[in-house]
Amino acid sequence: MKNIHVLPTSQPSNLLLCIKSYTEHKDTPAENSDNKGNFTLGLGVYANKMFYQPHHIYITSNGEIKVGDWYYLPRTNSVHKCIEDPTELNLEIRLGVAKITITTDQDLIKDGVQAIDDEFLQWFVKNPSCESVEVLNKFNEE
Repeated sequence: MKNIHVLPTSQPSNLLLCIKSYTEHKDTPAENSDNKGNFTLGLGVYANKMFYQPHHIYITSNGEIKVGDWYYLPRTNSVHKCIEDPTELNLEIRLGVAKITITTDQDLIKDGVQAIDDEFLQWFVKNPSCESVEVLNKFNEE
């Protein structure tokens, strides 16, 4: 089951997707694209927004969602904070909802969600087809 979600953001992020070639010629690939015109993820800080779209990664788990937790809603491909008792949520919304446990989104990190470390981020940029990772709770390991 997919638990890695890469979503575009208007916020600053060092995870970038090349969205437009630097060149005007169709037969010349962009620096961050394959030779077929498919653009790739890359790492950077001060990229030109004409060519790069910032993205965040959200890694989810099957953990219980409690008030104050952040969750991913696949129906709208969006993230939300649980502000009411999750058992009171409409059943349609609860279906497919997954708790966000690790992210690159600084707003969620400031709110207590674990940050994705640079080592994983660099690995993910080299392996963007990965759709799931195992999430372990370090407090419950025995």
